[in-house]
Amino acid sequence: MKKREKYYFDVKIKIARALFFTNALLWLGFGIFMFRQFNSLSKGASPFLVAFFLLVIAGSMLASGIMIANRIRWAYYFAMVALAMNIVLNFFGLFGILNFISVLLDIVLIMILISFTRLYFENA
Repeated sequence: MKKREKYYFDVKIKIARALFFTNALLWLGFGIFMFRQFNSLSKGASPFLVAFFLLVIAGSMLASGIMIANRIRWAYYFAMVALAMNIVLNFFGLFGILNFISVLLDIVLIMILISFTRLYFENA
């Protein structure tokens, strides 16, 4: 990899990691908020299930942000699948401003990941 390509790769990785962590914080905050809202309305298992699934989304975004800098193929695939699933799952239920922001972040992240696909697969 040339020196200039390495610099741009490092910059894009830092931007991608920051966006993954922002997305994780967004979903973590929303999960806590939804748990508190549902817990006051319902005393069954539904508040825990909603919070659990939102925390799984937050965890997958956090894991993607941590692993993506390693330039490992499976980390790349994991990040792409997590983003694709997040985009699809955003359209289930009520679509609000949080979902819109998350979809925008996901699309930007997919574009960044696609832009350095070659760097992940140059030895293949």
